[in-house]
Amino acid sequence: KDDEREIHHVNVEINENDVKGKRKRNGKEKEREYDPYGGVDPYGGNANTNMMRGGTLVQFPSYSMLPQGERPNSLEHPYWCLVCKVGEATYPKVKVVDHRNEEFLLECADSFRRRFKDDDTLLILNARKSLLKSGLTSAVILRNSHSAKVKVIPAKFQHVFIHILKICEEKEQCFFSRCLKSDDIPHCSACAVAKYCCDDHQAQAWYDEGHEQICEHLKIIEKLIKRNWRNPSNFNFRFIEELIAREDKQSN
Repeated sequence: KDDEREIHHVNVEINENDVKGKRKRNGKEKEREYDPYGGVDPYGGNANTNMMRGGTLVQFPSYSMLPQGERPNSLEHPYWCLVCKVGEATYPKVKVVDHRNEEFLLECADSFRRRFKDDDTLLILNARKSLLKSGLTSAVILRNSHSAKVKVIPAKFQHVFIHILKICEEKEQCFFSRCLKSDDIPHCSACAVAKYCCDDHQAQAWYDEGHEQICEHLKIIEKLIKRNWRNPSNFNFRFIEELIAREDKQSN
C-alpha cells in the first residue's frame, strides 16, 4: 500500500569539520576547500540518495540514468526531475551540464527559444534521452508540448542545489550553507520556505548563495518535492503554480 511504503531521505552529513573547512588526517589537521554539498551526491541510483517526501519518491537522476526514448522507465519511480546548468544556449541545440559535469544536448522546439540563457539552471520533469537524426548522439528533446515540464531559474546551479538539499533534509535547518542551527528558526518573509537563524545569515545567503534569485521559485520547488504525487497528468509546473495560487487566495 502507498501509505505503508518505506520512505528514504537524502542523507546529508555536514559536521563541524565541514563548516570549518578542515579535515583531520593521520592526527594532523589539514585545510581544505569548503564543500557546500557536504560531500553528498543526491543523484545516485540507490534508494538512500533519492529525495522522498510524503510517501512518494521524486527522483533526481543524472543524465546517464535517464530512460531512453519510449523504453520502459528504468528508474525507481514514475516521477523524476533532471536538474542541469545551461552551458551554451545556441538554438536549436543547447549545451547543458548535469551535476556530474557530464555535458549533453537539449534539442529545443521554437517555443523554448530565448527562454533561458547561459548559466541558468533548468528543472526538467520526466526527461528522457532520445537519439538525434544522425543516430550517433543522444539528447533530451524539448517539444512544444513539454513547455509546462520545464522550469527556468536564473541562478547558479550550486545555489539551487543547496536550496533543494535544505528542503529535503529531515531536520529543518538554517538555509545558510555554513550554519547547522535547527531550533525555532523563522521563515523568510518573502518565500515562506527558506529559514534563517539570524539577519546576518539571511543577508549572506541573499547576496552570496543566490537566495535573491531563487526566493520567488522556492514554493514551486517545495511543492515539487513534498507533494504526494498520484496523478501523472498533474506532474508539471503549470499545475504546481495554479495550486500555489489557489492556496494563496484561500489564505488571504
